Amino acid sequence: MLAHGLRMHPLQRGGSQVNFHRRSFTTQVKHEDKLDYTTNVTSGMTKPVWYEGKGSQLPKFEPLSQDTSSDVVIIGAGIAGVTNAYLLAKSGKSVTVLDDGEYVNAGETGRTTAHIFNALDDRYHTIQSYFGKEDTKLAAQSHTDAIETISKIVAAEKIDCDFSRLDGYLIVGEECDPKELDKELQAAKESGVQVEMVDSAPHLKSDGRAIKFPGQAQFHINQYIAGLTQACLKMGVKFHLKTHVKEIEGGDKAHVKSVEGFTVHAKHIVEATNVPISDRFTMYLKMKPYRSYAIAAPVPKGSVPRNLWWDTSDPYNYARITSMDDKHDSLIVGGQDHPVGQAHDFEKRYYLLEQWAKKRFPEMGPVSHRWSGQVTEPHDGMAFLGKNPGDKGNVYIITGDSGQGMTHCTLGAMIITDLINEKENKYAKLYDPSRKTLHAMKETITENLNTQAQYKDWIMPGDVSDVSKIPRGSGAVIQTGVTKTAVYVDENGTPRACSAICPHLGGIVNWNDKEKTWDCPVHGSRFNKFGLPINGPCKHGLKPKEL
Repeated sequence: MLAHGLRMHPLQRGGSQVNFHRRSFTTQVKHEDKLDYTTNVTSGMTKPVWYEGKGSQLPKFEPLSQDTSSDVVIIGAGIAGVTNAYLLAKSGKSVTVLDDGEYVNAGETGRTTAHIFNALDDRYHTIQSYFGKEDTKLAAQSHTDAIETISKIVAAEKIDCDFSRLDGYLIVGEECDPKELDKELQAAKESGVQVEMVDSAPHLKSDGRAIKFPGQAQFHINQYIAGLTQACLKMGVKFHLKTHVKEIEGGDKAHVKSVEGFTVHAKHIVEATNVPISDRFTMYLKMKPYRSYAIAAPVPKGSVPRNLWWDTSDPYNYARITSMDDKHDSLIVGGQDHPVGQAHDFEKRYYLLEQWAKKRFPEMGPVSHRWSGQVTEPHDGMAFLGKNPGDKGNVYIITGDSGQGMTHCTLGAMIITDLINEKENKYAKLYDPSRKTLHAMKETITENLNTQAQYKDWIMPGDVSDVSKIPRGSGAVIQTGVTKTAVYVDENGTPRACSAICPHLGGIVNWNDKEKTWDCPVHGSRFNKFGLPINGPCKHGLKPKEL
């Protein structure tokens, strides 16, 4: 499920001004690789439903313009970063947040479908097979605690974000074995989850039996992050946006440095960036990046009950309702996941989502929004929340959100706040990023073989033979001598070229014509149409080239 997107920035304690703006898709960015274009620095060009009405107004801050210091510096201003800033500030820590977006929540969090649930994305019976019954019970408790934490924050800070508690229902996917429900029901009950089998899910009688998960939740993600940011500011958290981090150093002289050369010195560093940007190898052997798709369509007000729905397909489909206006609600449906950079049939995926939705919600109107987002699937189904392996002990990561970014990111903030404050956290060991994933060896081998296979693009021909064959407003990889070049042709017919080689570990990027991005199929780094980085692990841009 579309999940996590982690970004942030800092301000002067007590003296910062907050500006709200309507969402803009362009900003001037000066990058260390000498890229200097007016360009989109959000996660993609498609527009999620959250950016309508109140959701289009998000806090905006100035870039980092001088050296500074704080107890903790957080990179990323999505749900992981802002929640961590909030909890740390509540505990008495001074916090600086950095993000390269133009406004808070410009990354993957803003592309979520915002299900808040403890019905494990990778299913209880699968997690039991990897971790055993006791640790699976602990996993269930952790997500339940994360839901309660969000609920308490909304109440304490009086955040107007359409937060509501509701029931979730797991149904059998098309052409799936109905016995999957029985296995999941037993495993969920053994994990202490209050579930029951019902004859059918509300509104989905034709899909047969369903497992009911009480006590789930949902909210409007942009309004939640905006409200949480305001709460952070009241406690002195400093935010700096349009600030791209190029250097992270842990240890006694811990600091992060921006491409403009300004430094934040801190005792602790948190990478809340969807995936770590200071690690080249370790974590990427344990998880795989995926794109997931979503659509939204109007339904008559009150015609569809407020519930969460998921099915057992692989990849699975999911749905929910959110408020729209006085006459309509908005039905949000997601699914159709695939590894990043390894598919181009975007229209088909949106079409399949629409067909799945129409079959179950015939009252839906024409699709109003279509978008995609990025999730990272840990091979063993458990997120990585805590100290970064191989680092110097005071660098922390929140990654591997799977389809549960709302709870995993909140949980990561809870765990890291306790670790920084040297408090015991009963979930820390379970989510320790240093753990081995040998218990999920089949998944680990399969995913890593897929990753290595993507290097075949080095010996494949380009997408087109020359630049003249690239349509305006589109991009393609062309062969130039012994290497590959990524070329974007703007609406005026002017080509912009950069190396097609991802600076992370040398994968060849592919053009994503829906989001207008260059996506690396190896480890999921993504770059905008001009080559600027918008998603890790790579924090450097594609090298500009002359044609």
